[in-house]
Amino acid sequence: MNVKQNLNNINTALFDFGDTLFRTIQYDFEKGQKALLEHLHCKNQLSSLISIQNELKYLFTERNKTIFELDFKKYLQLSLNLLNIYPETSYEEIELVFWENAYRGELFENVENFLGKLKKNKYNIGLISNSAFSMKTLVYELKKHNIYSMFDLIISSCDYGIRKPSKYLFNIALARFKVQPVNAVYIGNKIKTDMIGAKNAGLQGLLYNPEKHKVNRKYTPFSDYADLVDLFTGLNEKV
Repeated sequence: MNVKQNLNNINTALFDFGDTLFRTIQYDFEKGQKALLEHLHCKNQLSSLISIQNELKYLFTERNKTIFELDFKKYLQLSLNLLNIYPETSYEEIELVFWENAYRGELFENVENFLGKLKKNKYNIGLISNSAFSMKTLVYELKKHNIYSMFDLIISSCDYGIRKPSKYLFNIALARFKVQPVNAVYIGNKIKTDMIGAKNAGLQGLLYNPEKHKVNRKYTPFSDYADLVDLFTGLNEKV
């Protein structure tokens, strides 16, 4: 059975976030730290915050070894409270201040066009991201690039405490859309989390591989979103 045949019954497209929809241009951790301390009027604490967060780096490395997710808001709370800083503003707001200053990304080529065609053809469109940042922060970035309205569902692993390749985030999306795994496809850029995670939930995976690295063809790699249009039933005919 070829890929076209496999996608005939698809009515739901789920996407990864980083390095799938967005190319990372900048992730400057220290710039984010400086901004949040300025926001809290504690910029003289930068060296102390850096020292504490250097001690806590293991939290990020350990997270990649398990299916359990780190919540960046809790990480910020721990870091700041160790400095005897107790913000009056919410940690959601502080997280967003960090993100706005630390992260800068751009949409991959033809992403917006592909999402638009899916939307016009009434596909369910969702996002499932392994992210230490909350759904609200991911929504901020989607709005910034004018694609938030394309999505019917946003799932960040930090809001559930569990991450891909666990099947559970996929199961939540399927239940929300009231579809079976055979009717959904997951588009991501990592085999270990995205493709295996999709398989664990019974979904077909499409591997975004813009650098055209050699990969096993069973993961259905593609290098340009324009190439996907022909694979999804009706996208060319109705648009």
